[in-house]
Amino acid sequence: AFEEADRHNWSKLELEEYNKIFIREGDEQGRLRLAENRGKLEGKLEVAKKLVSKGLDTELIKEATGLSQEENNKLRN
Repeated sequence: AFEEADRHNWSKLELEEYNKIFIREGDEQGRLRLAENRGKLEGKLEVAKKLVSKGLDTELIKEATGLSQEENNKLRN
């Protein structure tokens, strides 16, 4: 709350720098979330490939991994 109130006394340059930092932090958080999601998907795909190789039913694989029907179909081709 103090920082919020203190910002009213900042110069235009200070506010611009603060906003740039805030935007960079948001961008970095977005990149981390994207990397995490990609990693999760890669893990699911790896598990699904193993399940396909064991001959498990597509519906069971969908349920176990949360992958879409389209993603499951790609694994079988």
